[in-house]
Amino acid sequence: MPVSLISDRCLQIRRFGFINCYLVRETDGLTLIDTAVGAARIIMEAARHLGQPLRRIVLTHAHADHVGSVDMVKKLAPDVQLFIGARDAQLLAEASRGVARRNMKLLPGEPPIPVKGSFKKVKAAPDTLLNENDAVGSLRVLATPGHTPGHISFLDERDGAFYAGDALCTFQETRLPFDPPSYFPLIKGGTWHDSTALRSIERLVDSGIKRVLAGHGPARESSRASLEQAIVHARRKVRA
Repeated sequence: MPVSLISDRCLQIRRFGFINCYLVRETDGLTLIDTAVGAARIIMEAARHLGQPLRRIVLTHAHADHVGSVDMVKKLAPDVQLFIGARDAQLLAEASRGVARRNMKLLPGEPPIPVKGSFKKVKAAPDTLLNENDAVGSLRVLATPGHTPGHISFLDERDGAFYAGDALCTFQETRLPFDPPSYFPLIKGGTWHDSTALRSIERLVDSGIKRVLAGHGPARESSRASLEQAIVHARRKVRA
């Protein structure tokens, strides 16, 4: 089974070698962070292996490779609650109505750049919409817009694990989504606004991140220095 035990609180599930989702232990059961694609049965098998019920799904953003297994997980575990950020919930709803990506609405104050990336229809409606500093069990919501207008990430305040979604990627080293290694261009092509993505990470340098668990790439131990290195590298691309 394509899984890795990252810590006693976290299991990483990989699809196709490059799409990640995570099961996180809480006192009342498991939280699934993102859902990958075609991963529902693997997720449920992993949950059974961990010996706890799956209680909730939290989504970092609305792209298809992160929401792709939502409906099947809900079919296999109907009582699971679905959480997503309030802004990307609008993108998810538009995609589910069949609105083309180029026609997705931007909000006042957002850079007038068309939304990028792949979206799909999801039948399940969110149970709870999240905003910055909301808590989902031990996870604190951090606003990390840029890859999508409403991208959010989650910081586990028990151990400093940062569930980055696509706010970062971690293949060769920790990088910003518009500055990935050359062999993985998909995350770059799906990033909506580079400068916004950069500002999102700049403001998190002192937030207590000790490990980065991204949507793409292996788990990486983190420090202020490694985040600053990623920021410096990305700033060159923004200026370019």
